[in-house]
Amino acid sequence: SSGSNLENVDFPQAITNIKTEESNCKKSLDQLMTAINQVKLVSNSNLTSDEINLERSKVMHLGAQEHHQFPGVWKIGDQHVEDIKEKISYWNVLGWRIPVNKPKYNLVTREDFNMDLLIDERLS
Repeated sequence: SSGSNLENVDFPQAITNIKTEESNCKKSLDQLMTAINQVKLVSNSNLTSDEINLERSKVMHLGAQEHHQFPGVWKIGDQHVEDIKEKISYWNVLGWRIPVNKPKYNLVTREDFNMDLLIDERLS
């Protein structure tokens, strides 16, 4: 028989899954819009370009923290990586590096990322 497998589909569960995904997408979009609005506020202030870039790094870090459980790769510039490692994740107090807001995600430079790919390629 060339019939479909519709009799095996759990339609109530499928609808629940779709509604859950829709809700997750809406939440992510709301968070993205909040981050964009934060960047706009910073951009309209009297901050220097270095201060604005640091604020952008903070927003990137907070976004990655919020979504650390999702697999994927987010490419950011090495200056943002340095900001997160040196200025956001640690406070420098009297020469001591005190971890605060430590990343819950892997944060690597472009060079380290490319080196890992090269090593993986050679091992394959």
